[in-house]
Amino acid sequence: MKRFFLAVTALAGVGMILSRQTGSRPEVDAADSPLAPCGPYANCARLSRSIPADASTVRRVAEAAVRTDRSLLSGRADEISLTAGGLRATYRTGPFVDDLALEVTPGASGEASILHLRSASRVGRSDLGTNQRRLDRLVADVLARVGAS
Repeated sequence: MKRFFLAVTALAGVGMILSRQTGSRPEVDAADSPLAPCGPYANCARLSRSIPADASTVRRVAEAAVRTDRSLLSGRADEISLTAGGLRATYRTGPFVDDLALEVTPGASGEASILHLRSASRVGRSDLGTNQRRLDRLVADVLARVGAS
């Protein structure tokens, strides 16, 4: 048991050292997002994407995507709470905790909505790209669920 604890501690230390070197892009294309901007570190990702469906459908589909999102490396969503325009969720992977914020706003045309996503790690200066991969995976899942490519 002692060896296991030492190995896990060593891996976490290596991860923290590497996390200072690589990570998610701090800002993608979310200039008009209602979500908070990412800070100067690469432990956060934010994006906005047009989804060809009305806002209520996108909210419902995005919630289902978050509830079923699972990844060995980025955990699974728990502590999901609905908000007026979207939801908030927490992802846990061992000692690492990430916060996800999701908002949906109506698009300029009545046929599309804008899905705004932000995922940020609570600790560290980098996340090794985990938050950006989570957002990309959620957008792909939402698009697939509404029948868009």
